[in-house]
Amino acid sequence: MESDIIKKTIEIPMDEISKWERLMNLDPGMIDLEAEGISVRDPILAVWTADFGDGIEVDVKVCLSVGFDELPAIWCVANLVEDGVESYSTELQYELTGTWNMPKINGKRYVVEIVGK
Repeated sequence: MESDIIKKTIEIPMDEISKWERLMNLDPGMIDLEAEGISVRDPILAVWTADFGDGIEVDVKVCLSVGFDELPAIWCVANLVEDGVESYSTELQYELTGTWNMPKINGKRYVVEIVGK
């Protein structure tokens, strides 16, 4: 049922969306971390949170993967947080904008829409 869906919209400046989506779509190893001002110390490069007000939040994150034997890669993921505990993660995505669907909790489906402004 439509009434079981709770939806929040997060607006992100278009220049920020363009930057992250450009980096996510480069082949691993093609990202010049220094030129982009990206540090390898923190794998979470950006995060936006939709707070649903009932102990449920959804964090949409842009993340970096870099290790001793792997080339830098950037992707995004959404995490469902219940009462401060991460309980679900989506599959990795390479497009920030659009709809992020979470599984049902207590009969409610939480949905986050990322749009540019």
